[in-house]
Amino acid sequence: MNSIAIHGNVNHLKLLNNHIHHNTRMDLGTFGGGYGTYIEGNNGIIRGNVVHDNNSVGLRFACDPVWGCFGWHNSIIENNLIYHNYGRIAHGQGSGPCDWDSGGYGLIINGGSGNIVRNNVIYGNAFKEVWGERQGQQGIYLLPRAGSVNGGPNKFYNNTVYNHQGPGAVGITIDDGYGGVSGNEVRNNISWQNGTDLYIGSLGVGSNNLTTNPFFVNAAGGNFHLQTGSLA
Repeated sequence: MNSIAIHGNVNHLKLLNNHIHHNTRMDLGTFGGGYGTYIEGNNGIIRGNVVHDNNSVGLRFACDPVWGCFGWHNSIIENNLIYHNYGRIAHGQGSGPCDWDSGGYGLIINGGSGNIVRNNVIYGNAFKEVWGERQGQQGIYLLPRAGSVNGGPNKFYNNTVYNHQGPGAVGITIDDGYGGVSGNEVRNNISWQNGTDLYIGSLGVGSNNLTTNPFFVNAAGGNFHLQTGSLA
């Protein structure tokens, strides 16, 4: 099941100060599941939510436009705490057969433009190994998509992304495999102790991101404030 699923060209959605947790996947042969959110629309505000222990993705926005999705555009995603989302999901289209797909993402925008993603703390999302395969384990993942443009570049500012490990694990990814809006900005983020801290493809630009030890007060205890003398 999904906790909050809103499909269609929804305008001015506000998702504020919710606790979204422990949503589980459906079995193979059914459609998707295990998302904290699965939302499409424009001009939304996603703020102040605590999202954890969902069995695939913490916050997901939009999907492949060939499925009839509307994308996620011109919205603000800020001040959310996203952690320990994990697992593997049965994923497919409609009621037809499904394949196992990757889980373990903190935040995905799968087709979108003009969004601001800022001041989020995202850590410890993990992919559960099944049948010897591992994917996912991403903190922030943007897949712009050529068929889903309704605004300018996406902007990722002042996020803290920590501890995504294993094969294919990345802290912040700007993918360029499907076209879409260019010039997506990745600036002033902390991305540390991930398999790869940053992957910024040809559709992104980055500056002032810290990928060395930021000296958190107590990352193991979930305290990501900075010690005196931190370079962040």
